[in-house]
Amino acid sequence: MSNNLINEISPYLLQHKNNPVNWMSWNSNTIKLVKGSKLPVLLSVGYSSCHWCHVMAHESFEDEYTASVMNKNFINIKVDREERPDLDSLYQASLSLMGQQGGWPLTMFLDNDLRPFWGGTYFPKIQKFGMPAFVEVLNHISNLYKTKNSDLRNNGMLIKGALDKVFFQNQPGKSSPSEIELLKAKILKMTDKERGGISGSPKFPMAPLLKTLMLTSISPSDQNNVSLNYVQNTIDSICSGGIYDHVGGGFARYSTDSSWFVPHFEKMLYDNALLVEVISVLHSVRPRSIYKKRVEDTFGWLNSEMLFKEDNLHGYFSSVDADSGGEEGKYYVWDYEEALSAVGPGFEKSLAEYGFTKNGNWEGKNIPHRIGKFLEKDISFEVSENTNIFLKNLLSKRKRRSPPFIDHKILTDWNSMLVCALLRAHCAFGEKKYLDEGKRVFNFITTKHLVNNQLFHSSCGGKLGGPGLLDDYANLIKACFIFNEVDVDKKKLDLAEMLLNVVLRDFFDEKLSDFCFTNNNFGDLFLKTKSVVDNATQSGSGLMVENLIRAYNVFGKPLHKDLSETIINNSWGRVCSGPVSYSSYIAGAYLKMSAPHFVVLLKDDGFAKIIKSLILSLGGFCTVSFLKDGDALPKNNPVFNKKAVDDKTTVYVCTGFVCSSPINDVVKMREWFKKNTGFSKTFYKKWGLL
Repeated sequence: MSNNLINEISPYLLQHKNNPVNWMSWNSNTIKLVKGSKLPVLLSVGYSSCHWCHVMAHESFEDEYTASVMNKNFINIKVDREERPDLDSLYQASLSLMGQQGGWPLTMFLDNDLRPFWGGTYFPKIQKFGMPAFVEVLNHISNLYKTKNSDLRNNGMLIKGALDKVFFQNQPGKSSPSEIELLKAKILKMTDKERGGISGSPKFPMAPLLKTLMLTSISPSDQNNVSLNYVQNTIDSICSGGIYDHVGGGFARYSTDSSWFVPHFEKMLYDNALLVEVISVLHSVRPRSIYKKRVEDTFGWLNSEMLFKEDNLHGYFSSVDADSGGEEGKYYVWDYEEALSAVGPGFEKSLAEYGFTKNGNWEGKNIPHRIGKFLEKDISFEVSENTNIFLKNLLSKRKRRSPPFIDHKILTDWNSMLVCALLRAHCAFGEKKYLDEGKRVFNFITTKHLVNNQLFHSSCGGKLGGPGLLDDYANLIKACFIFNEVDVDKKKLDLAEMLLNVVLRDFFDEKLSDFCFTNNNFGDLFLKTKSVVDNATQSGSGLMVENLIRAYNVFGKPLHKDLSETIINNSWGRVCSGPVSYSSYIAGAYLKMSAPHFVVLLKDDGFAKIIKSLILSLGGFCTVSFLKDGDALPKNNPVFNKKAVDDKTTVYVCTGFVCSSPINDVVKMREWFKKNTGFSKTFYKKWGLL
């Protein structure tokens, strides 16, 4: 055997093509080889922007002796977790059942049926950090596999049985509005009241949780005000902390401390897409000029460094490495004198405003930040010409450094998230550039990644990756629905319906009454998995609940409504025991029972322009249907056959299956908002409703 990664398209796998390890990729030929071999499998899962993945690669996978031990005793398989999130999810769950914390690089040992019997994450080359040397681990596992093979295989069977319960044992319950309020209170008890986020460190943005708390905070209760305050506090802290790149734009994946100060320097497309969406929606009800600036600068970074163009089609790359020049964060941190030299004399105050000190604010270096600054009050400083020159000079100097590696994979689910974010930004800030870019990205996905009604998960260098997963379909379906809200388009609805039918046919498991992560016709894992847990992104199943509710509003098929309710109730026990990890199901339950559904019968008048901008900006708090003359809602919709009053644009607001009286002027609309929401005066001022 030899290293077989040379023909892969994944940039991460290609980083390992010259290792002395006889790496194989995960494919049908490798699986056939494994099943006919007496050697155990060493499975290594990572991704290109992962710092500790690089450390282990340099220490062990590039070392001739370590590689010789691996090659002699194991079939070695290397996987890019961004290409195969389903596989990563399965083996991360396996490691968790072994009582260990997951992460990357993931190092798992498998039997010939691909069942894991032991594993870990990073192992050092030599004994340190209280961990054994990697070669010691390899030799020990190899000896055990030879001498206690049946015990290890039994261990693998036990783990498979436990995983079966984790993924496929329903924990039913009954959702209700009061239950949702209790779960929100439970979540808020876990939060950091001072800095936002969940208490402790490291701190992740957890955008799905922020979106859920925003969605469920529209009604005028004290707790909902607390929820929205929490979201705002979190976003303000993230926007001021070192987790945000104040020089170049964009957000890092997480902060290693509890203050959002020290970033784990890698940048992921999904984090930036989801944070742009959250900030845009928040701006609609709590407008702040700093939110507009953060979104603009993040969009600028995406366009500058992450964009792939082909004709008028745009796709965005997946991630930026944490390391450059062999050091984590080296590209982003500064010596004081170096920074002063870059910006020139007279900018000492600006350096101080961004937290620079002569001795450094972190390990002798400086991470630019604005922690402790009241950003909205201080926005005049951030947008001043002086600050603009200061940051441009720093960026110009930084660009002369050796840049971190950019992974050029284009992922369907993450790009679909970006489409939704761009549409929300367009609605919040009224800028057409976001809508236009959303169209270009959407067209890239549907032109390049959708072939004969089959969706593909990724592409790189013009070559398609594997088949689409549930998260790909779910995020693209959501993008179709939001696009139709923003720019009424029957073609988008037709595509949403087609994709939804594919998901129901190919991903839905009748016995489980839930969706599987992978297509029923595509299975190369020892166990099917489900995408049910919210991590940095929404779970595929949780997002499909939202899609089914939107589908029912548009298409009126009882199947969609019934299915959303079944999935929520089958998982509700799980949701109640861990609401932070299942917040998408809380959002789905709220969307079904309590969230307003705005149905707008459009006429060509002044109220139409006001109300369309206003309601579209609230897309993160509700569902929306805009109808023109001649359009019709399905018979099951409570507004079916209702007419525009006095031939004027008319709004019906429905909760559950009960609708408001018709609203056809600004005064009535203001009265509805004051009675049914807890939005502040800034909201009414922004939208001319005072």
